[in-house]
Amino acid sequence: MAIEQVYQIALKSIILLIVSHYPKEALIEISKFINTIYPKLKDLCLNTIMEYDTIKRRKLAWKNVMNKI
Repeated sequence: MAIEQVYQIALKSIILLIVSHYPKEALIEISKFINTIYPKLKDLCLNTIMEYDTIKRRKLAWKNVMNKI
C-alpha cells in the first residue's frame, strides 16, 4: 500500500512539473486528446487484468478507477 501511495505522489509531482512548463492552449489540446482515448482504454485494461472476472466485478473495478481520477 505504501509503495502505491509513494508512486502516486511521485507521478503526480512529475505531471505537475511538466504541466507548469507548457502553455494553457497546449494543455487544453492534450486534455481533449486524453478524453478521447481514455474510454477506449477501459476494455483493454480490464481485459488484460481481469480476463476471467465477471462483468459485475469489472464494472466495479472501473468505477473504483474512475473515483481515483
